[in-house]
Amino acid sequence: MSKRFEANSRDFGRKNPKAEALLSFAERGTLCIATDAQGDLILLDKNKNGDFFYHSPKSARGEAKVWAEGLSLDGNDTLVVFGIGLGYGYFALQEWLSQEKARSVIFLEDDLRVLLCFLESENARKLLDDQQVQIFYIEDSEDGGQLLQSLAWGAFDKKMAIAALPSYEASRKKVFEDIKARLLFESSDIHLVLDEYMTYGVSFFRNFWKNLFLLPGSYAANRLQGAFRNIPAIVVGAGPSLAQHLDQIKALKDSCLIFSGGSSVNALLDAGIRPHFGAGIDPNPTQYLRFRQSLAFGVPFFFRNRLLHESLNLVTGPRLYLKGGDGYNISDWFEKKLRVPGRILGGGHSVANFIIEIAAALGCNPIILVGYDLAYGKELELYAPGVELGHPPTKKESYEPHDEPVSWQSEYGDKVHTAWKWLVEAKWIEDFAKEHPKLKLINATEGGLGIKRVEHLSLDEAVKKYATMSRDLESLVHTAIQEAGTISSNLDILLKGCSQMYDSLEKVKGQLDEFSAIASSWREKKEPMAFLEDPKTALLENRLQDEIAYRYILEVFDRMRTKFEYYKLQFAAHPKIKEIELKRFENDLLVERLKFLKETAIVNQILIAQAVELQQAWGKNISAFKPKSQVTWT
Repeated sequence: MSKRFEANSRDFGRKNPKAEALLSFAERGTLCIATDAQGDLILLDKNKNGDFFYHSPKSARGEAKVWAEGLSLDGNDTLVVFGIGLGYGYFALQEWLSQEKARSVIFLEDDLRVLLCFLESENARKLLDDQQVQIFYIEDSEDGGQLLQSLAWGAFDKKMAIAALPSYEASRKKVFEDIKARLLFESSDIHLVLDEYMTYGVSFFRNFWKNLFLLPGSYAANRLQGAFRNIPAIVVGAGPSLAQHLDQIKALKDSCLIFSGGSSVNALLDAGIRPHFGAGIDPNPTQYLRFRQSLAFGVPFFFRNRLLHESLNLVTGPRLYLKGGDGYNISDWFEKKLRVPGRILGGGHSVANFIIEIAAALGCNPIILVGYDLAYGKELELYAPGVELGHPPTKKESYEPHDEPVSWQSEYGDKVHTAWKWLVEAKWIEDFAKEHPKLKLINATEGGLGIKRVEHLSLDEAVKKYATMSRDLESLVHTAIQEAGTISSNLDILLKGCSQMYDSLEKVKGQLDEFSAIASSWREKKEPMAFLEDPKTALLENRLQDEIAYRYILEVFDRMRTKFEYYKLQFAAHPKIKEIELKRFENDLLVERLKFLKETAIVNQILIAQAVELQQAWGKNISAFKPKSQVTWT
């Protein structure tokens, strides 16, 4: 190999160590270098099927220019490109890159032969030297999936476009579509988790602190575990196909336990069907109107404290509290104080996942899914009739980001319109089925996306096979709930717990200020991050981690933000960036994280005060709320 290749391969290997090693054994095979009509070098594959040009033989640069001008890059600051060829796509994007320093291009190449030729070319050095450019080898393996996941994490706070070079899109369309789908899936999955954390968890905590005071009198739902062993369950989603099965479901109230979550409760009640159990975890105000028309029907209702407080207040049936904080630790602290029994259920990504896990925990078997379209209807309907008033959105601009229609091939071979959030939910159900091989999970949904590893039967077939015995299920449910009993607690215990947490949050704020001041003072020194090794810093960090407010509120934010920082650093790292600059960038990220944690602490103090004030507004005695630190009342 030439010295040029060795130097280029070394820099390429900084982010692609495995590929660098593989390149030492790779051969060009049928790939060779030719020239276009303008005299520029191009890549040509002389294979048995005939000559294949990676660039236009008329003009490689002209082709790349037309390609770049046709990209929709408005509002995007990151472009992922499948294929690199000899790098002409980069030259066509230089003007776009130069307009904003925050912009970047990521080239993904899956052919080692192409990388051999590219790294041998003069063009390679220009791409490798540009700090706004990254080049990755992507293979069809678990490593390739992890690469796409890491890119999604690193670009979390950026708007991303995905494209392929013209020859790759024409000849490698299936591979490109697979890479694009996986990258969008990973991005959607990360956003479903991180969007809430990055906004201080407000959508969770604004409900948690208020709902905490509804626990006295709620039933300990975890005591229901196994109470309905081997009783069939119908678990109802709100997909458009549900309308086809409402009459059948109505006839099954004595042979199957009917579970309905979120929006699907409305569809059942609108059809005159009262489910045996309802459930809700959605913290968003948009759900309030749907809940207002459904929760006054006395349906036993599973909930966690992230559920919109106004919705939980509307529940007139038994409130069934399930342990767990859906990614937050604060529930665990109060559950220990209140001695709430039982294990924590995972809950998945939505109430549609949650009710499957509830039915399984209660011992139901088989579990028959109905209305789990996980896809839009033929007219892009979002829900079954009866879920909400008015018409569902049909124009692209009216969809929420995670509701954007995505064309997809269903498990039945049909083309459907789904959304990334539903693909994430479907993957959770697939994994759940794999993890519970003794549980019979049946998808009786008509059409829709379909779910891997889950048997599909019509509802008639499933009922004839599994729902053959009639029982007085209403009485069984009532008896089991009464035997489970309520949570032993009172207002004073909760107010004292809130006082303790409020004071701990105050201490944490001061400690974070100290930490931030030390980190900022080290920024311009030769080793900006060296202060982390100082014993004083370690002592301060230990004090911080000992505080209950850190362990039960801030720790998860710190962990998620640290993970995000790691990938952001990996994203920013470049052979041409000096180590000291990377250390300063790392220091800046740390200071931002400390500020963010302090703001999260402040948000929780405000929300605690609001929840206590609400108790006072309802005429409750709040004298047991006595923090030592000064309270900022709203």
